[in-house]
Amino acid sequence: MIQLLDEIVVAADSLPTLRALLHERYLPGAQTRNMQLAGEWVSPPVTVAGEPHTLWLTWQLPDIGAWWAMRQQASLDPVVEALWKDVDALCLRRARHVQIPASNAPATVMEPPHA
Repeated sequence: MIQLLDEIVVAADSLPTLRALLHERYLPGAQTRNMQLAGEWVSPPVTVAGEPHTLWLTWQLPDIGAWWAMRQQASLDPVVEALWKDVDALCLRRARHVQIPASNAPATVMEPPHA
């Protein structure tokens, strides 16, 4: 199993807009790319004046092949590119973390020699 953890930092008052954007424009396509939304979390659990929230989305894919296929499909989809531009306009920063279970050995990728 491959797990993706999206970390999106956003002003507290923009959180509902961000969530709606992701649910309406990203989630349907993500599901067709074999991504399953496994969890959605917000931190901190209270709104503090002037402080942002972090939205954490956990996605699961069955294996490394599904992850590569998802990446290829997303890179060719103009809807995905437009969505992330809109998210970037709303958020303060974002990152995607790709994870495997710690009990699995990470794959080794051989790089060609540098000239």
